[in-house]
Amino acid sequence: MGFKITNDTDTNFGGTYQVALIKANFKDLENLFGPAHEDDNHKVSGVWYFVDDDNNIITVYDWKQTTLYDASGYTIEQFRNLEVAEFSVGSNSNETANLFNEWLQPQLSSKKYSFITLKEYRRKVAQIYDSLDENNQQSVLQLIDNIY
Repeated sequence: MGFKITNDTDTNFGGTYQVALIKANFKDLENLFGPAHEDDNHKVSGVWYFVDDDNNIITVYDWKQTTLYDASGYTIEQFRNLEVAEFSVGSNSNETANLFNEWLQPQLSSKKYSFITLKEYRRKVAQIYDSLDENNQQSVLQLIDNIY
């Protein structure tokens, strides 16, 4: 199964949600797929839209990574010049996201690239947390409380 970048404004990209994370170089993605589309210019500065052969949708975007959202974040230029940056993968299924990874990974095989579903990310975080002693678990919970 393959994916293609699309600029089709008739395609409804609503209803997707973050299902995975990609770590990659912005310029590598841009070289593969062309310039990112501007998005809401608040939480997202750039997004790529993809569809597969069955019209499943994938979006790749820089969720809350820049000063558009948080004044202490990266400027758009800084973010796009990072050696490795984190991008969100939006879809309406983990299966589509995994297929997208299988399709994308060979294209970035010589580049710095990683992919993880949020489900797997949460599982790994839980494993790390469970491996800590009670005092360290409490410290982690306090750090998390301070985030919100």
